[in-house]
Amino acid sequence: MRDLKISVEGRSYTFKVPESYGEMNERQYFASMLHLMHLIERSSFWYRYVGLKPSVCDKLPEWVLMRMDEMLSFIPELTEQLDRFIIEQLPLRGVWSKRLSAPEPMLANVTLQQFMTADSYFSYYCVTQRESFIDRLAASLYLAKHETFITENKKDVLVPMDKREAYIHKYMPVEVRFGIFINWIMIKNWLSKCFPNMFPHGSSDGKPKASDWLGLFDSFVGDNIPFMKDYQRMACMDAFRIIDAKVKSQNERK
Repeated sequence: MRDLKISVEGRSYTFKVPESYGEMNERQYFASMLHLMHLIERSSFWYRYVGLKPSVCDKLPEWVLMRMDEMLSFIPELTEQLDRFIIEQLPLRGVWSKRLSAPEPMLANVTLQQFMTADSYFSYYCVTQRESFIDRLAASLYLAKHETFITENKKDVLVPMDKREAYIHKYMPVEVRFGIFINWIMIKNWLSKCFPNMFPHGSSDGKPKASDWLGLFDSFVGDNIPFMKDYQRMACMDAFRIIDAKVKSQNERK
């Protein structure tokens, strides 16, 4: 955090300003998404971001506001590495007022199948810019209790992807849906550090391409087709350690 100290008409104000996404709370994160999409006025942004009242912000000279804006230079860079989701839960309307929960930190409870599903929708959006794929990305990450992509027992329920996509598009504000997409970028940055062979950073030629998770999964399973569901249910971080080691070994033999 960085201190922001300003004086207006004889009164002094001090605010704590995040210097990274990891230092933001949900309110600040939503404000940063609106700022990133150019959907919020400067005074409204600073009120949501640190609590600076618009009536005070409007009295500041332009050079002060420009210096304040310099504190936000990290927001559009999207180079930060995050191993968690800033938006922890989404509301789900229903009889029991259930909530949709994000994956645990470090993707601890994410199966390989869930990760492949989410990242496929992420890459589809990058290629097509179709908003429905952002909704599906959110739908594949934020799950209700006992929802899964591969059932193991009678309590498990398959994710109702079509209904959940429609629900998220209708009820989740744009800053929430876009925020999940941006958070996934930072999750991928973190994975690139953890598994540099599997998620090589900066390897793209600049043209977005859909992820070939089907091909990678087939290669991972190999001849163990009868155990395919076991691979799908595997913790994604365990699978990544194995795959990353294989990719590294293959690269060394070239």
